[in-house]
Amino acid sequence: MKKNYNLHPGISMHRMPVGSGIAGLLFTIGCSIIFLGRIPVLRYFLALSMLFGVAIAIVLYYRSRA
Repeated sequence: MKKNYNLHPGISMHRMPVGSGIAGLLFTIGCSIIFLGRIPVLRYFLALSMLFGVAIAIVLYYRSRA
C-alpha cells in the first residue's frame, strides 16, 4: 500500500508574514480573541497573567527608580 504524502493546498502557517509593528499586534490580538472565545478556561489564565504582569511591572518600575 502506497502512502500519499501530498500536502493540503490550503493556507499554510509558515507562509503568513507576521512581524513586529501593527500587523503583528493585530494578529496577536485576533488570535487571543479567538482562543479566549472558544476555550473558556483561558480567560482565567489571561486574568492571572495580567495580574502578575502588572505586579512585575510595578516592581521593576520602583526598582529602576531606586
